[in-house]
Amino acid sequence: MAGFGLDSLVVGSAEPKKKTFLKGAQTRAWTSFIEAVTTDGRVLKPGVIFKGKDLQKQWFIDKFRRTADWYYITSPNGWTDNHIAVEWLKQVYLPQTKPADEGEARLIILDGHGSHAQPLDNGVFNSLKAYYRRELGKLVSLTDSRPVDKVNFIRCYARAREAAFTKQNIKSGWKVTGNWPISRRQAMNHPEIQEDRVAGPVDQPPERAPDDSPSTPKNSREIKDMGAGKSPTTRRLFGKAAHAFEGQQSQLAEKDATIASLQEELDRLKRGKKEKSPYAGKVMKIGAGVQASEAQALAKANGLVVVDGDCPSVGIAGGYTQGGGTSPLASKFGLAADQVLEWDNSDLYWALCGGGGGTYGVVLSMTVKLHQYQPTAGATLSFAEPLDVYWDLVRVFLMNLPTILDAGATVYFQLLPGNTFSLPQSYFLGGNGQDLEHLFQPTTQALKQSGIPYT
Repeated sequence: MAGFGLDSLVVGSAEPKKKTFLKGAQTRAWTSFIEAVTTDGRVLKPGVIFKGKDLQKQWFIDKFRRTADWYYITSPNGWTDNHIAVEWLKQVYLPQTKPADEGEARLIILDGHGSHAQPLDNGVFNSLKAYYRRELGKLVSLTDSRPVDKVNFIRCYARAREAAFTKQNIKSGWKVTGNWPISRRQAMNHPEIQEDRVAGPVDQPPERAPDDSPSTPKNSREIKDMGAGKSPTTRRLFGKAAHAFEGQQSQLAEKDATIASLQEELDRLKRGKKEKSPYAGKVMKIGAGVQASEAQALAKANGLVVVDGDCPSVGIAGGYTQGGGTSPLASKFGLAADQVLEWDNSDLYWALCGGGGGTYGVVLSMTVKLHQYQPTAGATLSFAEPLDVYWDLVRVFLMNLPTILDAGATVYFQLLPGNTFSLPQSYFLGGNGQDLEHLFQPTTQALKQSGIPYT
C-alpha cells in the first residue's frame, strides 16, 4: 500500500491491561500489481493499478519514468477488473510473449487460479516482501517516517522487485510447484493442491466423534480461513497468527536467497581463479607508484578517462584502489576497485578489490577499464537559514539525491554549524550546465518558494 507513515502519537491508559491506540497520519491508498514470469526466468513488465479516476500527470515526471517504465492504469478501488486485465494482455503480455515464429500459437487458460499452484506464491513474493520492507525502512530513516508518496512507493517496490525477481527464484517457483519442468507427483503433492485430491479406495479409519479441532494449516491463507465465522476477537487472533506466519516465511525466503548466494560464491572459490571477464573495451596496465595525474594524462591523450580520486598525486594501484577507491566518476562507472580486471597476484583478486592496501599482499601492477572521455559539467550550491525550515530544505535535497546519483552525477556536500548547507563540488561526466540545473531543480525550487537566497 502506498502512503504508509509512522510519524504518530500513542494514546493509551496508565493501566497496563488497557488498550493502546496509534493516532496519526496513517492514510493509505490501495495499489495492485499484475506480475507475470516465464519458465526460462524472465519477468514481464508489471501492470500497476492505482486507486483513482485517471492518472495525474505530476506523478509521472521524467525521473519517475526512468526509474520504473511500467504499465500504469487506474480503477475506482485500486483493484483489477476484466477491462484492466484485457488491456494488460494487449499492451504487455501478448507483445512480450510473442513467439519467434509467428506461425506458433499461444494458448491462454483463465481458470481462476484453481488448477495449479502459482510459481510466484512459492518463494518470489516472500522475497519481494522482505526486500520491500528493507527498502521502506531505508526510506523511512531518510524521511523521518513521513507518509510515502506514490513516486517513492514505486521506487521502493522497483528496487525490491529487482532483488527478488531473480532468474534463480523464478525458476525455483516453477519447479517447486511442478509446473515446469512438468512433474505430476510434485504438483499433486503441493500443499495448495492437496485439499483437491480425491482419495482412492482405502481402508477407512474408525469414525471419531465430531469435534471443533481445526486441521493443521499449511499457509497464511488457511490460517485466516480458520477464523471465518468466529467472534471478532478470535478472527483478530487468527489474523495476527497469519501475519506472523508470513513474516517467518519472508525471513526463510531471505535466508534461502542468502544461502544460494553464498553457495554460488563458494562454488566460484572452489573453481580457483577469477573467471575471465567478458569486458572487451580499452584497458590500461598501471604499475605501483604511478600517480593518478600521470595515468589520467595518458588516458586523456587517447580520448579516454580512467577512474581516479580527487587528489592527482595519489598512486592508483596502491591503497586507493585496494581500499575501494571513491571517485567523482563513481556514480557513472562505479568505484575504482570495480574497474580492476586483473591484479598481478590473480589468486587474491577479490581480496585486493576493496580489502585494504597491504592487507593481503604486495601489488606490482593492475589492469583497469578505460572509458570514453566526455566533457564534464560542475556546479556548487550553498545556503543558510537559522529557522527550522532549513531542515525541510535539507530533506528535499536528500529525497532528490538518489535521482542525482542515478543520473550519473557525483556530489560532495556538508551540513555545517549555524544551519549552513554547502555543496562545494559536483561532477557530471557527459552532462552540461542545464542538465545539472535540472537535477538540482527540486532543491532550488523549494529554496525559491521559501524565499531563502542561495548561491
